[in-house]
Amino acid sequence: MLDHDGIIISGLHGWVIGGRFEIHLACDLRAATKDMTIMLPELSMGLMFSNASTKLLSRIVGEGRAKQLLFLGDKIDAQQAYGYGLIFQVTDDIDTLN
Repeated sequence: MLDHDGIIISGLHGWVIGGRFEIHLACDLRAATKDMTIMLPELSMGLMFSNASTKLLSRIVGEGRAKQLLFLGDKIDAQQAYGYGLIFQVTDDIDTLN
């Protein structure tokens, strides 16, 4: 997806965990519904993070915020994701993206 010539838009709702979140990070524009929750539980499960989580996340939100999300495994909602710069829009319905 990173080498795709077009623009890739990701619209998410519900739980966004692990690999689903990594696909979201590789998109050019990211939006979410109000009910979206992001979580990176890998560390608490004894699993390793992939390059998408470590490299792409820090490019989008900065190194400090990326470490917080990766190391603590906190859940964040759509408004927090918007504040972090992970998404460009929060909407009621994913079909109503502007």
